[in-house]
Amino acid sequence: MRDELKDGEAAKGLTYCGFTRNKPIILIMGGSLGSKKINEMVWINLEALLVHFQIVHICGKDQVNHSIHMHGYKQFEYINDELADVMAMADMVKMNKQSKRAWAK
Repeated sequence: MRDELKDGEAAKGLTYCGFTRNKPIILIMGGSLGSKKINEMVWINLEALLVHFQIVHICGKDQVNHSIHMHGYKQFEYINDELADVMAMADMVKMNKQSKRAWAK
């Protein structure tokens, strides 16, 4: 992982996403070719996931589903400057192989 992504502040991530510490937070990062399938799986299972977790979801370019507005769920095309803070706040990070390669550079 890039060094600058290790210096985030969880409190800033919580503020950015509007989350609290009342449930664990999952950061889901799609990206590249796999993002559409990942996004669809998240959206299909979102209600069940939100019973136990808060979810921040990086969907990829032009992939945000603007019809979904649920408490505890925040989606973005990309996160740039705030990514280190969002990663610091997350209890779990799930990303596909393409995303792992991109964030390691």
